[in-house]
Amino acid sequence: MNSNVAGRNLIVAIILSLFTFGIYTIYWMYMLDLETAELSGEGALGILLIVLNFITFGIYGLYWNYKVGSTRMPRIKGKDEGALYLILAVFSLNMIPLVLMQDAINDKV
Repeated sequence: MNSNVAGRNLIVAIILSLFTFGIYTIYWMYMLDLETAELSGEGALGILLIVLNFITFGIYGLYWNYKVGSTRMPRIKGKDEGALYLILAVFSLNMIPLVLMQDAINDKV
């Protein structure tokens, strides 16, 4: 269906994120930005997402979680999850929105 979008094993992604102390999480977030943008038909931020997240000490990541959940996920999954992603990210559960996004992508692909 979508040649550039591939599913990712959630367990492997979580374990890699934990064992690399978050370095894989940065890559995972970058790839989710590209993949959700492609599936929803929107433009992706790409490396700018990582730069903005780093410069703002993670605050942009909160906005990005909300934006993806409220604008891209309704087109991919059929429902708005922006508030849920934002609340989880605010309470330092940053990996859970990524898991939910990846699960939606895995279901779509």
